[in-house]
Amino acid sequence: MAPLYNIGGIEEWLRDIAKELHKRGHEITICTTNYLPNSFPKSFLAKRIQTILNDVRAGCYEYKVFKNVAKRNLVLNQDFLKLLNKMDVAYFENFAFSSLSAFVPIIFGFHVPFQLSSITKIFLTLHKMKRIPIGFHVLNPVDYLYLKNFLAEIRLKKAKLFLVPNGVDCNKFHPGAGTLDESKFRILFVGRLTREKGVDILPYILHELKNLQKIPLELTIIGPDMGMGHVVNRMINIFPKEVRYLGCLPREILPRLYASSHVTLLPSRVERFPLVSLESMACGTPVLTSNLANFRYILEPLIKELNVNFIIENSEDVSVLGKRFAERIIKLLADERYQELRKAVRKYVMERFCWNKVVLDFEYMLRSITNMQ
Repeated sequence: MAPLYNIGGIEEWLRDIAKELHKRGHEITICTTNYLPNSFPKSFLAKRIQTILNDVRAGCYEYKVFKNVAKRNLVLNQDFLKLLNKMDVAYFENFAFSSLSAFVPIIFGFHVPFQLSSITKIFLTLHKMKRIPIGFHVLNPVDYLYLKNFLAEIRLKKAKLFLVPNGVDCNKFHPGAGTLDESKFRILFVGRLTREKGVDILPYILHELKNLQKIPLELTIIGPDMGMGHVVNRMINIFPKEVRYLGCLPREILPRLYASSHVTLLPSRVERFPLVSLESMACGTPVLTSNLANFRYILEPLIKELNVNFIIENSEDVSVLGKRFAERIIKLLADERYQELRKAVRKYVMERFCWNKVVLDFEYMLRSITNMQ
């Protein structure tokens, strides 16, 4: 995979799960190449690298970086192969050709959109040549059903499928991390500045809010510019008092920003299992999301419990989407139960997605695969 200091949900998840497994007595080694797919400010990467060094010094995990490797292919790297086959179990992010050299149980974790039909023969080859247990880890029921049908179709024996969601550190992400200022509507967006994350919908939401709501509001945007920074810049030019763009921020600062916001927006067009939704709710801040299956998986039990709809119906027309989000924001913040809702979303995440619960399911997956030998 990309270096651990890359900015992305997978890298955050990997650091978190490694530290949680370490707490339970496991020894973890994280291997990456130094192939960085994106460009980030050097000052920010330096901070990211320092946090990794702190983890390593604390004994949370070992971190091995394999340099001068073509993109992310380690299949011919002898040092990696020796290390790989000393492990009790190996976990690969998505499918990796490096796994063809594994003689230990392996798990493929699917954290990004994937298409399995193109690699069916490779999976079958791996299974027939190595005769090793293979596990598949997915984060949501949609991917679970897709992979379940795939495994049945290719008759891949000695393989198991696991659904283990993302987790969140409820001690780090909590309501006390910030203070809610009632003098302004404080709206938060955290994510890459891309169309997939719905950045182009934000101007329409803000425009509608300005028309519908007369009290002061502030939209804070956090995340790396991955091609749609011009949308944010245009928003700042039009609404200089209402929009602030903070760029890339260390993760340690996020709890304060979540807890100091009234609502977090996730108008994404594509998501596997967004950490932002869990982090925000762990801080007591409700989320409003687009209508994706994976958002429904996270939020539908909460919607049923509270009788509040946090999901916005989709539309190809971004102006329609903007209006729908704006109307739902106003309805949410006008709800006389708003403060109770903040407590309820925190409680919901603590009961279902805190790492101290999720790590048990992840540990069960690891033990299940190693016991299949």
